[in-house]
Amino acid sequence: MTAMPTPDLITEPDAIDPTWIAAVLAEAGCGSNVASVVTEPVGDGLMGRSYRVHIEGHGPTPASVVVKLPSADAPTRQLGAGAYRKEIGFYRDLAARVTASVPGCLHADISDSGEAFV
Repeated sequence: MTAMPTPDLITEPDAIDPTWIAAVLAEAGCGSNVASVVTEPVGDGLMGRSYRVHIEGHGPTPASVVVKLPSADAPTRQLGAGAYRKEIGFYRDLAARVTASVPGCLHADISDSGEAFV
């Protein structure tokens, strides 16, 4: 069996394709047989952009996920880098330890500068 590649650090919604979603799902252990995806914007994010991704696949593949990306505006990304780091750090290091209900996170990645994340 061929191992799935590690998901790339994407920053644009057009990079949310079946191959990328399959890599994220495989890494999270919740399926990887993705036939197609349809992406739609959700929310009015000022610091970032969020997209609901509807997934068509086979086997244990979720029907949809939400993908959060940095702002399309470079000055906003620079301003938000600290907040992006804190959010990624929360999901990587703390979310599993808090008693509050938090959204599940299948994948969290951030650049060294903090300006690119998913």
